[in-house]
Amino acid sequence: MSSLSNSLLMIPRELPSYLKVAYSFRYENEPNEGNCFIRIYHVAKRFFSLIKELIYYRPSYSDFQNNREKLKTDFENIRDKLSENTKPICIYFVSAYDSNGAILGNQLYYYHHYKIGNLQKHFAVAPKIVASQDEMKNFITHIKEKYPDRPIQFVDSVSHGSKSALSIQKPGSLISEAITYGNLRDDLFEDIAPDATILLDACMTGLGDKNIADEIARKTPKRTVLAPGPSMYFSKPVISKKGNIPRVISAVHGFAIFNAYTCKSFCYDKKMPSQYPYVKDTALQSDILCLANFPLLLNSWLDSYIREDNKEHKKRVIDIFNQLSAETKQLITKQVWLNNGSPSADCGNSYGECFLRNNPLHTTVRQAFRKVLNELIYEVRDEPAVRWAKMWLYIQNILQALGACFRNLRGQSALARI
Repeated sequence: MSSLSNSLLMIPRELPSYLKVAYSFRYENEPNEGNCFIRIYHVAKRFFSLIKELIYYRPSYSDFQNNREKLKTDFENIRDKLSENTKPICIYFVSAYDSNGAILGNQLYYYHHYKIGNLQKHFAVAPKIVASQDEMKNFITHIKEKYPDRPIQFVDSVSHGSKSALSIQKPGSLISEAITYGNLRDDLFEDIAPDATILLDACMTGLGDKNIADEIARKTPKRTVLAPGPSMYFSKPVISKKGNIPRVISAVHGFAIFNAYTCKSFCYDKKMPSQYPYVKDTALQSDILCLANFPLLLNSWLDSYIREDNKEHKKRVIDIFNQLSAETKQLITKQVWLNNGSPSADCGNSYGECFLRNNPLHTTVRQAFRKVLNELIYEVRDEPAVRWAKMWLYIQNILQALGACFRNLRGQSALARI
C-alpha cells in the first residue's frame, strides 16, 4: 500500500523536485552570471517565468514534433550509459503519438526526465520512443540479448489510452491502429523477468474489470500489470527493495491537485482466456438505464407475476433489446445461449438472439438480462459518467419494493373486510 502522503498530496509533494528538473532543462544554455544577489534574482525570476509558462502553456503539433525529436536524442544518451552499472533494468516507453500534450507537451518533456531520474535511483533505465507494439517487442528483445545477466524488472509505458486500447502508434494514425484485444501480441512482454511489473501510464486502461490491462496480464502470466481506473495525469511508481532487487509494488497516479489514486493490479499464475468483448464506455450509462427501466427484467421477485404470453411485455423486452449497444447485445445473447445449455458448437450469439426474439419472456432470457445488468453495474464502478445511472437504479429498486409492499398491504386489508 502506498503511504497517505503518496496518495493524498502526490502532486504538491512532487512539484519542488519536478520544477528543479524542469528549470535545469529549460535554462541549461543560459549561464547564471553576476554577483550573489543578481544570481539569486535571476534564478527567482526564471522560476516564476517557468511556472507561468507551465500554467498557461497551450500545446501545439510543432511542440509535439520538437519534443519527440529532443526525447529521441536524450534517450539515446541515457541508453549509452546502461553498462555503467549493474542495476536491474527498467524499460521506459513513450508513445510517439500525442493528441493533447499529455505525452509530448512541454510539461511532459520535463516530467519524463524527472521520472527517469527517480527511477535511476533503483534501476538502469532504457528509455525509448515507440510507434508500435512491434517496436516495443523488438526493443525488449534487444535489451535482453545485450544484457542477458540483468533482469528487466520493470516496464513503464506512457501513452494515451482507454478501457479497450493502449495508444502506442504513429503520429497522425487512427485509433484503430493502437494496441487492442484484436492485435495484442502474446509474446509482447515474454522477455522481461518472470516476476516483473508492467505499468500502463495511460488513462482508464484499468477501468472496470474487463480492460486492456487485464488482457495484457492474461497473456503475460506471473507478471503484475498496474493501470489506472479513471483518467490520470502524472504517475509515481512505489518502489520497495527485497534483498538487493528493487520491485515496483504499486503506483499512484494524479488526477486532482490534492488527491490521487492507487493503480489497480492485474496478475495471473497462468495464461488465461480473453474476457472480450468489453462494453464501450460511452454506451454504459444508457444501457444500464435502459435495462433497469423495466421491472420484469430487473427483479426476480416479480417472476411469479409474469405471464410469458403477455404480448405487451414481449414487445417491451424486444424494444429494450433493440436499443442496446452492440456490445451489450452480444453479452446478453451469449448468456441466453449458455442458460439454455450451449446447444450448438458456435459462439452462441446467433442462437441466443433467435431464441430471445422468439421467447422474450422465457426464464432463461430474463436471467440473461439480469446477469448482464449486474455485470455492467459491477464492471463500471470506477466510471464517473454512470454514477447517476446507478443511483437512479437504486432509487427505482426502493420505489418498486415500497410499491409492492403497499399493494400487498392493500390486498390484505381488502381480504380482512370480506
